[in-house]
Amino acid sequence: GDIDPQIQPIGIDDLVYTYAINTNQLGKVVDNSNNTSGFNDFNKTGDDYTYDANGNLITDKNKNITAITYNHLNLPKKITFGTT
Repeated sequence: GDIDPQIQPIGIDDLVYTYAINTNQLGKVVDNSNNTSGFNDFNKTGDDYTYDANGNLITDKNKNITAITYNHLNLPKKITFGTT
């Protein structure tokens, strides 16, 4: 189809990813776009994610996940959400 040159694209996300030093573990994500339709950065201070000794995600402050427990195979067993 034809693209209307009068319509300008709108950026949804402008994400910046920060990893823990010397790991592949994501520490935080910041959205520099000011568009509320994309990523919701609910945690404005500190790291967004924490991990256990096996590298499993145990908290996610952007999704309000306060705990994730794993079984003996390191598969998620229970995910606990906090209240907002």
